[in-house]
Amino acid sequence: IGTAQETGNSIGTIAEKARESISKGLGWLRAHQMEDGSWMGDVGITAFALSAFANNGIGEDDEAVKKAVDFVLSKRTSDGSFTMGANTVYYTSVCVVGLSSTRNPDYKDEVQSAIKYLESVRKTEQNSDEEWWVGGIGYGGDGRPDLSNNQFAIMAFHSASTVYNIDVDENIWDDVVTFTTRCQNKLDTNPDYAAFDDGGFMYYPGYSHAGEGASYGSMTAAGVWCYVLGGVSREDSRVTAAMNWLDEHRDTFAENPGLGDIALHYYYWTYARAMTLYG
Repeated sequence: IGTAQETGNSIGTIAEKARESISKGLGWLRAHQMEDGSWMGDVGITAFALSAFANNGIGEDDEAVKKAVDFVLSKRTSDGSFTMGANTVYYTSVCVVGLSSTRNPDYKDEVQSAIKYLESVRKTEQNSDEEWWVGGIGYGGDGRPDLSNNQFAIMAFHSASTVYNIDVDENIWDDVVTFTTRCQNKLDTNPDYAAFDDGGFMYYPGYSHAGEGASYGSMTAAGVWCYVLGGVSREDSRVTAAMNWLDEHRDTFAENPGLGDIALHYYYWTYARAMTLYG
């Protein structure tokens, strides 16, 4: 009984600290919002901040939220994307997530157009220079895909279909799994592109920011939740191998495993999403 009570108290303490941290974080965001409604003048960062408020029950009757929405919408282009001139897939994806987080039906058309843009830049057999490109999404245009851009686009597809019941191309989820599998260092399921056999993930097939196709933390966490959203069972060997890799490398959160302090907060974000979606 004592152990159960201690566990309950521990969980309660963690939840209380989490609520306190969220409150402080939202306060910091309020204090640092710019006059134009953005954070740092960047639509992607603004869309993330918008999600933080909306996902904690703060609606558009709040001035900070309304100004953030207006700034995001101001960066929409004629092809449905959202951009600051580059990194259009990243920007469009997080803007879809930000607008969807408000659950305001008035933004369904904007979200739907953005989804059509993301579908249009997906790599297929018809527009891929290499076999491994198929199913992936990159920076847009004619360039190669990568797991980082891919996970952002997948996040947008999931948000749009969940919140607005927007139909996405039925082949997307199979493509997600195909491309994600090709980014995993797992020889039995990825014999053509795996550089190692540790279950972790690289940036794209045959290349890693950690060097020589090596696995690293942020992409391995991304791989987990791409599998989950793609409908792969949690008992599937690809998922368990990736979770084992993360477990073996989580002794400390002082670094992004394999990359040190590079993309450290990106690792925190992908890891949190992976654990949340994995359950």
